[in-house]
Amino acid sequence: MNGLTNFQIIDIAKRLKINLNAVCAKDELKDYDLKPGLYVINLENSNQGGSHWVSLIIYTNKNKMHAFYLDSFGMLPPVEIENFIKPLHEKLPYNNRQIQPFNSSYCGLYGLSLAYMLQYHRTSDNILNDIHKWIATFPNDLSTSKEVLDKSFYPNKV
Repeated sequence: MNGLTNFQIIDIAKRLKINLNAVCAKDELKDYDLKPGLYVINLENSNQGGSHWVSLIIYTNKNKMHAFYLDSFGMLPPVEIENFIKPLHEKLPYNNRQIQPFNSSYCGLYGLSLAYMLQYHRTSDNILNDIHKWIATFPNDLSTSKEVLDKSFYPNKV
């Protein structure tokens, strides 16, 4: 599968019954409500062609919302995402490890995979532990990341 369009991301989320709140450009995020679920965000603005999909997971713990930012290249979140989560009054945890090769185009699948795991395959009571376990499944040799990503949707195929 090559790079995903917003329509393909929405379709995959529907088929997998993932709680998807938005698929948007980073400048459009401000138009959405902050609520539990997955936000898949393109790092370019809506008037640009699109570059790279990242994800924001909003979840609740003890009746309080929290967030986690996933960029498969391990980069820091943009200011638009930081501003979006300001009502949570917390620092935004994120992955700082690259899990996708730069020469690949399946970045949209990583957020879907993480959301799928969190929704259907949690292994602990600590969501951040589960997220870090998921990240750790990706090898240092990024040439096999796609195979790991494909297996993460088991028993479904995307």
